[in-house]
Amino acid sequence: MKVLHVLNELKPSGAERMLRLAAGPWLRDGLELEILSTGSELGPYAPTLVDAGYVVHHIPLHPVHRFLTAYRQLLRDSDFKVVHVHPERANVLLAMMARTSGAGVVRTVHNVFDFRGRLRLERLVQRAILRQAGVLHVSVGQSVAEMERRNFRNPTVVVRNTFDEGRFRPALEVERQQARAEFEIAPEQLVVVVIGNCSAVKNHQALIRAVALPSASAFKVLHVGLEDEAETRERQLVEELGLGDRIQFLGFIDDVPRLLHAADAFVMPSLYEGLSIAALETLACGLPSVLADVPGLRDLRPHVPDAWWVGSGPEPISIALGEIAAMSSEERVRWSSETAAAVKREFGVDRHVRGYLDCYRKVAA
Repeated sequence: MKVLHVLNELKPSGAERMLRLAAGPWLRDGLELEILSTGSELGPYAPTLVDAGYVVHHIPLHPVHRFLTAYRQLLRDSDFKVVHVHPERANVLLAMMARTSGAGVVRTVHNVFDFRGRLRLERLVQRAILRQAGVLHVSVGQSVAEMERRNFRNPTVVVRNTFDEGRFRPALEVERQQARAEFEIAPEQLVVVVIGNCSAVKNHQALIRAVALPSASAFKVLHVGLEDEAETRERQLVEELGLGDRIQFLGFIDDVPRLLHAADAFVMPSLYEGLSIAALETLACGLPSVLADVPGLRDLRPHVPDAWWVGSGPEPISIALGEIAAMSSEERVRWSSETAAAVKREFGVDRHVRGYLDCYRKVAA
């Protein structure tokens, strides 16, 4: 069965990393795997996906008339049995052209899209058109499924996000000490990690303000993520609060597991998520985690009830970090092992791969 995945620019984001993880099992199940990047640039993650076994194409969405011609030609020449549409951008165009070519179509909703007003009405109509055309909608988690049903009357199949089980696991004590040495973390220093870009929805400013409060004053913050314009505002806040020596922006780093092994805590104060892969990866490492009790992250609560579930403001985050700082080594080891086991059991790669394989077989039939 030949499957084409359609994405925007290929970056080391959640969808692309999960495609890399799923490639091996899918290839062993007899799938032929191809990817179409519709970004203005092919994207830096393309070589990784090629190495994983995908044939990669690049047709920029703009100018649209050129895209239409080239996309139609690709669909006609390649005889795809399934086209899997990932972006929200132009999803109706991408899916309907694939249906016209005779392919079955799977469309994944990767985030909680709480559109309002006219935009909500447009999406409601668009999703209805796609369902009528036989497109199968998939949600990455229960929060996304509930939002699709409530806002757009769009029933979806849930195939939960997954993570790299080989890389993200609890550290041995010798690995933790080596990692802390590599990142030049003093033995007595407490470190909290935050992962992701600096967009408003990530709510990183709440963490910055939290560590300025007394209960979290022992922590140093290491921020990991691609640099963007929004980071400037966070850097300005750091300077205003006089935290320049306690908050470090690392930019993008490839060896995130190493950093998680070196850290003492993780905070994700987002206003909402789809189903955060960064949170899955961190919990799989057994790192004590402060998570905002919001859609997307809330999907994890039944499986990791003992994480520190908080509101999105600075004070509850600060209090939770103070509690983590007070944990004994025995409490930390027990929390780590139990949490990592639960995440691997519920969000492992095999479950994710089988879920999508079932979807592909359904629409191809």
